[in-house]
Amino acid sequence: MTEVFYEQIKKEKVFNLWCGAKNKSHAILILGDAIKCLAAAEVALAELMGAQFLSYDLKMKPHTDIDIIEEGTETITVDMIRNLKLSAGKKACLLPYRICIINGADRMNIQAQNALLKLLEEPPTDTKFIFTARSKNAFLKTLLSRLIKINLAPISPFECKQIIIDRFKVEPKEAEELSNIFDGLFSEAIECLTKEDNMKLLKLAEQIEKDIESSNFYSLAAKLDNNILNQEDFARFLRYLKCILMYKFKSNKKMDNINEIFDAINITLEHLERNANFGLAVSYFIVLLLQGKMAR
Repeated sequence: MTEVFYEQIKKEKVFNLWCGAKNKSHAILILGDAIKCLAAAEVALAELMGAQFLSYDLKMKPHTDIDIIEEGTETITVDMIRNLKLSAGKKACLLPYRICIINGADRMNIQAQNALLKLLEEPPTDTKFIFTARSKNAFLKTLLSRLIKINLAPISPFECKQIIIDRFKVEPKEAEELSNIFDGLFSEAIECLTKEDNMKLLKLAEQIEKDIESSNFYSLAAKLDNNILNQEDFARFLRYLKCILMYKFKSNKKMDNINEIFDAINITLEHLERNANFGLAVSYFIVLLLQGKMAR
């Protein structure tokens, strides 16, 4: 999917921004939609190698001089960063530099970020680091200060809709709804289209939004109890619910308690990030929603 954005990425001149930055850091942080960030990382890597494009697929054919922490796991741990540090210290065999890439670097926990910070404070001379993330909000300020930050232009819901229709042959009405819910976040829309379990969680979030609007907390609790099976599903469901609520709010602006609901979602997500028991987190979320309603 990354080839969809190659021409747009080249116009944004990510590599030129990296080389032209006043802070001559070995590391860049590319911010934006996950799939578009991956395209930007691949273009920057190709230009770093002095090539117009990569002659191999990073996922299918890992290069001996390139180390990658891919999207997939919910959290990037300190052990993953320690392993990356061991690889980063090796000399490149075929490329001008050794390359370390972390896709979705905002998945790093605090311990992992501190370990990465120590690595970037004294980086190996011939190693370059490329990180991607949807947002910089999850990063420690001390770590951000070591990175050259490059913000990619957002994908509009209209662009997202057209790509979904063209690439996945989805009906225009469904494509428009997906692109509007995720506000142009192409990678999130694609995850729903290509993974049946994620689409089920999105549909659940739509049902729960209606229960919240009608204050039907008994129905809400029953749906969560019957459909949420693990911590990762609950975290994804909460993110989907947040997107749906924002979309609905932008459409009609009738939800008086929108801030209280967002607070409940954000607090619950923070608990999940600290590895709280997800069953208790579900109960806690419902309690927070009830407290928000009673406070009105």
